[in-house]
Parts: sequence; structure tokens; C-alpha cells
Amino acid sequence: MKLGRPASHIVAAVLFVSLVVGLLITIDDAMEKGGANTLRYVLFGAPCLVALIGLLSGPARWAYYFCAALLLLIPAYIVAADIFILFKAGSASASVVVPSLVGCTLLLLLFYRFTFGETSRRYYGFISR
Repeated sequence: MKLGRPASHIVAAVLFVSLVVGLLITIDDAMEKGGANTLRYVLFGAPCLVALIGLLSGPARWAYYFCAALLLLIPAYIVAADIFILFKAGSASASVVVPSLVGCTLLLLLFYRFTFGETSRRYYGFISR
């Protein structure tokens, strides 16, 4: 019995596609303006592209570990940036930070379902079928 792709993988693929497309648009815009800071966009976009290729290639364990790490690092980076904003700007910026923390909660939920969900672990062969 062949298992289909888990729903958390589809959501993660949509997330990575939107990140890659957004970064490609940003890189194109930065290149038109001079292209001095495009390397930082490429360095952020490259792991998302690798994760997307890994997700679409089939059940490879390296893709499982890489995507799980990336799904954990993105919210961790956002939370660290929010903490920096709160320390730098004070409590006046709390109304700006709270929506991104809600988004981080949703990303962490996706990380949990992707990494520890039974269908995902069964898809990669960690649990016998």
C-alpha cells in the first residue's frame, strides 16, 4: 500500500514556494536598483529552494531533516527579531510584534505536524506501515 503525501508536506511546500517566489521578486527588484544587497536575499532563499526540491522529490530522509530544521529556524529567527525590536523600540511597538508572534505559532504548529505527525513519520518510514 503506497501512502500519499501528508497534508503537512503540502502546506510546507506552499510555504516554501511562497517564500521562494517572494524572494525572487525581491531579488529582481534589488537588481534593478543596483543589486548591492542581493546576496543576503540569495542566502535566505537558497535553503527554501533546496527544501522545496527535497519535498517534491519523494520520501528522502535528508529532506525530512532539512525541512524540519528550516521549519523550526524560520519562527526562531522571527521571534529573535521581534525581541530585538521590542528591546530597541520599547513597548510602543508591541502592536506590531504580536501579529508576527501569532504567525510564528502557526509555523510552529506546522513544524510539529511535519516532524512528529504520524502520517509524516509513516511516509518517511520511521513507523512501519
